[in-house]
Amino acid sequence: MRTIFMILAAVVLARSLPFGAFAAYGEGPDPTDPAGNPGTACEKPSAAWNTRTPPELYGGMVSCIEGNDYDSAVFFFAVAGAYTYYDTLRVTDGSARSAQTGLLQKAVADLDRTKRDTLMDAIQRHLGNADLLPEICAEVARVGAPKYDPAYILRGGTAAAPGNLAEGDLVRGFDSRNGWKNAMNGYLHCPSFEK
Repeated sequence: MRTIFMILAAVVLARSLPFGAFAAYGEGPDPTDPAGNPGTACEKPSAAWNTRTPPELYGGMVSCIEGNDYDSAVFFFAVAGAYTYYDTLRVTDGSARSAQTGLLQKAVADLDRTKRDTLMDAIQRHLGNADLLPEICAEVARVGAPKYDPAYILRGGTAAAPGNLAEGDLVRGFDSRNGWKNAMNGYLHCPSFEK
């Protein structure tokens, strides 16, 4: 649970600190803008989710929050976080490691304190609960590992356009199956995830 609670700390920090330090992630059109970007509606999970980047999924999380659907927001949070964790494993850019916190802070930056507190409570209630976590893990596993170009996470977000990967951006010989297992276990702390 250590990773999830570190992310929760980022949400707390987002309440009192200016966003500036993480502004590099997602420069250009804001992928968390539910009004104008694909994949940001608060919708039920599907197999197509694995083509959506974490900025798009965090946008969906915000849409769920705006609609007071915090249970769905937690699922968007879980998938986006697992995908970001996975992506940091498959790219060589060391700055990508800060994306987890930066993307979440950017997503919640415009939410009022009550909504952020309610989100934190919902995350703790679902992901910190040994009875509910296996159900969430099973749903995330059904969505599956990401199937998109991880350019959004590279060079502080400056390589954000899909297909904007340079030679050497991806880890050679990356073991996607093991990477996904590490994301499920290392980020979500899923009990007995073996896919």
